[in-house]
Amino acid sequence: MLFLSIIDGNEHLGKSGASDLFLLDSNFIIQNTYKYPKIDNKLSDFVPRDVIRENGGVLTFFPRFSNELLQIDIGSNKIFPILQVDLESKGLLEKDLKDIGLDFISDRKEDGKFYGFGLHFVTPTWMGMEFDRFGGPDLRVYYNKLTGEVISGTGVEFDFEDLMFYGFPLACDDQQCVSFISLGSINRKNYEEFFQKMEGSGREFTKVKKFLESVEDFEQPVLLVFILK
Repeated sequence: MLFLSIIDGNEHLGKSGASDLFLLDSNFIIQNTYKYPKIDNKLSDFVPRDVIRENGGVLTFFPRFSNELLQIDIGSNKIFPILQVDLESKGLLEKDLKDIGLDFISDRKEDGKFYGFGLHFVTPTWMGMEFDRFGGPDLRVYYNKLTGEVISGTGVEFDFEDLMFYGFPLACDDQQCVSFISLGSINRKNYEEFFQKMEGSGREFTKVKKFLESVEDFEQPVLLVFILK
């Protein structure tokens, strides 16, 4: 079992208190500990969430505020990078990580820099990472492991009708991913007006319109299951 131990207050866990990750065997004995040296986590009050995922048997770790996606090989007790995104000046610098607190939020609202928050997915064909920011759309990066193709941007749109309100995958098993349909500002009163504005794109929205007519509560999230090719 792999546990995240950043800012771990349980000092009775011994050497795990000085690590970012620690591995237990079936007898709950610590087998190994890992450090992620790029961020001084003792300066942060932000506890990472949703950064460790198992996608189709591949265990991955996307540290918060990082731009690296790491793979965890429990068999060999190793952690190694599998995808790194160069955000250049639009991403965090080392000095931005020196004092992660309330000033971090105000600084990011001012400069609009992107930062990793842990959301990612891995399938046999694709890997993806999402980077948050204040005051604008998120940055999404998709990498095809077979062809090397990279799709990225803050306004990536898919030409499949059923993915019109696509949300970034929450998790994947093999090529099948689960996400959510993000309706945003759409509601029962204005969706006809919304589609009228979209008619110029030449896309068909029959299925989506039919779906919206069946929605009883626009405030509730709707799960979306799809298969990546």
